[in-house]
Amino acid sequence: MGPLVRYLPLTIAALLALGTWWLADQQRRSYEPPAAVSPANPDFIVEYANMSRIGMNGTAETLISSDRLVHYTQNDRSVLTNPRVLQTRTNEPPITITADSGVSLRQAEEVQLTGDVRMTRAATPETPPLEIRTERLTVRPDDDQAFTDAPVRIDQGHSVLTGDGMDFNNSYRTLEVRDRVRASFLPRAKETP
Repeated sequence: MGPLVRYLPLTIAALLALGTWWLADQQRRSYEPPAAVSPANPDFIVEYANMSRIGMNGTAETLISSDRLVHYTQNDRSVLTNPRVLQTRTNEPPITITADSGVSLRQAEEVQLTGDVRMTRAATPETPPLEIRTERLTVRPDDDQAFTDAPVRIDQGHSVLTGDGMDFNNSYRTLEVRDRVRASFLPRAKETP
């Protein structure tokens, strides 16, 4: 048995060790660490998102849908494109809110809507539908409240009310309009027998 054959297993083991080290080094050099999580980097993006907030009775009381949702984990904030909010509570008329964009904070505890905001409370047997239009609106679904410091226009039946801000509470059926309030009340059309 020659000297070459005697050292063959040792040579093969050395070559395998060298090849393994080379592959590990190449992989380490080509590895790029993931982008750091920061307020500028979203952790997920969802197209055509739907979120529900469940009430104390176990039913969905608020449905928030959006054409696009971009979530940032650092501050639990979701940026919404064309958001729609639907609130349905037992014994209350449903409320629909639409806007151009919005931000959902703390898993929709608060939703800040901007751009052509329209909020409509459905009619009841006693009252016509109520429509509120503004450029900014903050909604707190759990509290059944909405408010803004931007100019508002409120239409209900033949009445129009404008002002520079408002506080709306659907549970108590209260609407407070602030600053430079103007009202226009037209007589109801007479019903024909």
